[in-house]
Amino acid sequence: MLTFYTHSAEETIELGAKIGSKLKRGDIIALQGTLAAGKTTITKGIAKALEIEEEITSPTFCLISEYYGKLPMYHMDV
Repeated sequence: MLTFYTHSAEETIELGAKIGSKLKRGDIIALQGTLAAGKTTITKGIAKALEIEEEITSPTFCLISEYYGKLPMYHMDV
């Protein structure tokens, strides 16, 4: 397991973008954290790297959100 620390939403988004830039089809990322821990914020960065233009929102009430860019991204609350 890797641990990263960020100090702002912007830093968290940029970390997500770095992670997203390394992804290839079939990769799975599992994020675990409490409510408001930053899971959706880091997902926004991953989406940025995948050139997804839609607004990324928490899937809490819909359970899964699908986004399409360079690769498809499925954002789930499981």
